[in-house]
Amino acid sequence: MPSDRLLTTQEAADRLGITPRLLLEHVKSGQIRYVLTGRGTKRPRRRFAEADLAEFIANRTRRDVPPVPKGGSCPSTSRRDDGATSTISSSVVVGFTARRAQRLAERQRP
Repeated sequence: MPSDRLLTTQEAADRLGITPRLLLEHVKSGQIRYVLTGRGTKRPRRRFAEADLAEFIANRTRRDVPPVPKGGSCPSTSRRDDGATSTISSSVVVGFTARRAQRLAERQRP
């Protein structure tokens, strides 16, 4: 249950388990809201509400979910797509040894 007390930069960083420097980087990027309690502009006095820290944590919470394979089934039980297709090409495959033998035979004829 969040309290109404505002936390200092060090206390907020400790609560999040990060350094004060990283906390201020999150502040500058707009990811963490803060309350400005001082009147100065050179060294702003920032305080952090527990609710804002909880919101930051909720926004950054992630869960790694493995990607769903093609077809939506388990990869170990799904059929493998070899990508093999029939060809409509009219080319002929000739091995390099057959071609070499043909050249040698042509040289020996004369």
